[in-house]
Amino acid sequence: MATKFEATGERSLAAPVLESWRTEPPDGKHIYFVSTRNGQPDAWSLPADRSGVAELLVDLLSASIVEVEATPDQQCFLLHVHGNGSDDLVAVRRGDTLETPVVTGPDHETALDLSDDGQWVAYESITGTGREVYVSPFDDASGVKWQISTNGGGSPRWAPDGRELFYVDGRGMMMSARVQRTPSFRVLKEKVGRWRRLRCRPTENPVRLNAR
Repeated sequence: MATKFEATGERSLAAPVLESWRTEPPDGKHIYFVSTRNGQPDAWSLPADRSGVAELLVDLLSASIVEVEATPDQQCFLLHVHGNGSDDLVAVRRGDTLETPVVTGPDHETALDLSDDGQWVAYESITGTGREVYVSPFDDASGVKWQISTNGGGSPRWAPDGRELFYVDGRGMMMSARVQRTPSFRVLKEKVGRWRRLRCRPTENPVRLNAR
């Protein structure tokens, strides 16, 4: 689940360092985040205990990185990138700069969340008529996708077991959809209560961090 923070450095900087942090992957050893500490938004990692020095993972010249997530083996990174007026989802392997399309096109794809098995990407797609939540396979750039929300939606997040997807609908309500991922993906259509409304606590105030 992504949490946005603004980090202002105490060292001499020409401008504040903006950082978008994510929770660490299942191994709990690293945190992956986007930072402008080098002047433009790049993907970085840092030990989960904040010890050591941040490592630059991906530096793209063609687009700005907005979000980053790592695959379970942490050898590939799923990126939300912005460039030429478009927002797309691409993948870059560790130590490489070659972008592999995951979800691209005329729409704006944002708010990504990769399933724990690294096989499915949930995201928010913004078009001229609104926004909806979709799921696409991570390793298939053919354009196949499944629509999850039906009344507007954004900010999708996978449940830990991967069988449920949470999102906020067009009315600002927290919703959930049960899904089946194997042997093929589909949204389970229950006769009663297809979408289950949930209550959630308001998020805490943003935390201000010191840049390293």
